[in-house]
Amino acid sequence: MRKISMVVLFILAGAQFLLAGDIANYVNIGFSGDSRYFMFAQYGVTGTETYSDIFAVDVINNRFVTNGINRQRHPIRAHSMDNGSGAFLRGLLASNPVIQRIGIDPLLKGRYIYVNINSGPVHDIEFRDFRTGKTYRINLRERSENRAGVYESSFSLNILVTQEGAPARVYSAGSPSIVRRGVKGYSIRSVFLSPNEQNMVLVIERTEVDRGSVSIRYMVETLPL
Repeated sequence: MRKISMVVLFILAGAQFLLAGDIANYVNIGFSGDSRYFMFAQYGVTGTETYSDIFAVDVINNRFVTNGINRQRHPIRAHSMDNGSGAFLRGLLASNPVIQRIGIDPLLKGRYIYVNINSGPVHDIEFRDFRTGKTYRINLRERSENRAGVYESSFSLNILVTQEGAPARVYSAGSPSIVRRGVKGYSIRSVFLSPNEQNMVLVIERTEVDRGSVSIRYMVETLPL
């Protein structure tokens, strides 16, 4: 009995350690019919609460739409099996007026052209879109400093698109002047095109550090091509 009790104790201690920091679930909710707007979410569980963040983005201007952010935070109930999906569903219901206003269609996800399958941070990628013959080279430049135990960071993206018989095109995204407190670093998680294939969305993985607890959150950068 004592051995079983010790095993249970270690399992519970390990679970509490894991919940000290967490990896959010990323959700591509969908685009509007004209590819002008995109909605995504992240949700999960921390050591004290379930959470959900839903964002509606103006793809052309790379900014949130009016009233386009919904955040849900709910205390963890004893013996709860909630993985954060409950908070996400509540947020989705609350976001319905925005979904209707900008015309988000969950069947319109866009087309992925790159997905990161590596475990470490990814800052430089090169890949070919075999449907169009275009080659993409993307470089993420980050600046990260630790000031008195608190990280502050920023990043920018340089994008080069080449295709045989066509001039090269250069794009930039990100805001190096925006410094995010508590964020240690960034990584390229995925890249996809809007349903009309005229816009690009880059999903950026963000490593956040709070009093030694490390969590993963997400953000997007969008641009017309």
